[in-house]
Amino acid sequence: MTKFTSFLLIAICAFLCNSAQATSTGKELLQGEARELAWYDCPANSEAKRRRPRRFAHCRCMQGFERDEEREACFRTVYLTVNNLSYMQPFSPFLVVVHNHYAPKLFVPGMPGPEGLGAIAEAGNTTMLEHVYSMDDNVLESFVGTNVPANANGTIEIRMNSDYPLVTIAAMCVNSNDCFVALNGAPIYNGAMYYEPAWDAGTEMNNELCTHVPGPACAAGTGNARTEMGEGFVHVHRGFQGINVGRTDLTEDELGANGEPLGSMYDWRNPIMLVSMSDAMM
Repeated sequence: MTKFTSFLLIAICAFLCNSAQATSTGKELLQGEARELAWYDCPANSEAKRRRPRRFAHCRCMQGFERDEEREACFRTVYLTVNNLSYMQPFSPFLVVVHNHYAPKLFVPGMPGPEGLGAIAEAGNTTMLEHVYSMDDNVLESFVGTNVPANANGTIEIRMNSDYPLVTIAAMCVNSNDCFVALNGAPIYNGAMYYEPAWDAGTEMNNELCTHVPGPACAAGTGNARTEMGEGFVHVHRGFQGINVGRTDLTEDELGANGEPLGSMYDWRNPIMLVSMSDAMM
């Protein structure tokens, strides 16, 4: 082997070794940059959380993060302010679901709603739908939020990220047969404002009798039986008409808490609800 050949082999070896070291260093730098970029892309929130998300598998910005505090940075807290715009229609505690586009809709106007929707609209019972949504991989979290009295407001705190950008909420208008209010898969973003009508679940006839209305307009213990002949589909509610005013054949349980038939004072004009979204507590 000539001196020139030996020198050439040594030079090639040195070049390859330096290239390997540079490649290794480059990979580490790229991984570091990706990690920093992930932190930058994730909206951090250091406030104490009341609830922890059920799963982290779909949070893209958490890839490579192992500690809980790193995962926490992937989620943003958003506050929903629910304004009840009615005169005498309190809202029951809200079903709250944060989800993606693949989660099932709460309802489709003009179509029958799921069985659990009737439970909310007739009795304010969220148990069935909360369970259904909690088992769905397209749902980040489902829980029961605050109730909202008539002509008042309440706040619901949720957590979201780019993988779960939608929210559904639903509650009963309790001085009614089967009236409810809802956001039905609404996009979550700072500054959003949603004016919503009251909906009829179509599961019960609107007879406006206290034997079928659970709200404070009726005396305690008068019952909340389901009527027959519901409309059979979800539609915009026609309001509380006071159809029994003037009747003298009603039983004591069918009368309101004041001893009179329920009147049109429990009516409203749409929109009945305003939901505002903000990154800061209002």
